[in-house]
Amino acid sequence: MITFIGIDISKAVLDIVVKNPKGIYSHFCIKNERKNIEKWFNDQVDSSFVIAMENTGRYNIALLDYLSQFNHQVYLLNPMTLKNTAGFLRGKNDKLDARRICEHIEKYQGYYTIWKPEPIIIQDLKLLYTKRKSLIKRKVVLKTELKEIHLLDGSDAYRTLEQTTKDELNNINDLINIIEQEILSRIQQDQELNKQFEILCSIPGIGKVTAWTLIIKTQGFTKFDNPRKFACYAGVVPFANSSGIYKGKAKLSCFADKQVKKVLHMAALSAIQCENQLREYYLRKVNEGKNKMSVINAVRNKIIHISFALIKNQNKYVNYLNIP
Repeated sequence: MITFIGIDISKAVLDIVVKNPKGIYSHFCIKNERKNIEKWFNDQVDSSFVIAMENTGRYNIALLDYLSQFNHQVYLLNPMTLKNTAGFLRGKNDKLDARRICEHIEKYQGYYTIWKPEPIIIQDLKLLYTKRKSLIKRKVVLKTELKEIHLLDGSDAYRTLEQTTKDELNNINDLINIIEQEILSRIQQDQELNKQFEILCSIPGIGKVTAWTLIIKTQGFTKFDNPRKFACYAGVVPFANSSGIYKGKAKLSCFADKQVKKVLHMAALSAIQCENQLREYYLRKVNEGKNKMSVINAVRNKIIHISFALIKNQNKYVNYLNIP
């Protein structure tokens, strides 16, 4: 007999709804701390659990770290999927959300893949990558502030503001360099990831940041079993837009990993600037009258497929245009 558990996660507490094999629901609220999580699960008699929760990022780290020691069936759910399958709702609170998660996984369990713990190195790389991203955002803000400070030229406070902003900007650049070196060092320490990094960097348009992004998001190319799924995840696959006699243009979905889409876009723009097969493809399609942005999107898609193919075959990219 299986016990279904739905968990609504917040920064401070976990709301837990349990449906036992007899169909009886119970609600618990505990602090989102490791010791409280351990105590609650140790108090449970039933050892066969199907556990579901929303994928909330850092707030479920303690819970997932504890659950990784056991053989429970654990599922991370997309909040948008929960919302779209919930139907018409009246009211909302944490207890009700936990029950909805519990009911959802009981009904749709077969549609999901069981969560598996990420390798430690991927977890570390993800943390470093996230910190780098936040520093980059702060760097952009400081650059904007520095431009606006020049409007105060002549003011008594101008020199002080300018110097402190420049100092902070230099400090952030130093921190970014330290984190980038740490990311590179950790990848080089892992033979398989280092090989993947070298293969990815051989592809036109892909630099170190794009390579890091692909490695982290695919968990070393183990999370996605084919490039089409990852292309859909990255938001570079057009979907049909028609109804009845209306036949609209295929459109890209707004449901995508924006960070992956962004770095792939920059990679595509970089790739079509150099002599390679991707540039040839781009120029050919544009000359045929295709929309430039749709062709760039196709280049993004090709970069994904090339990456997966080369990683699978363990070969670096060969630019045939450079072969005499």
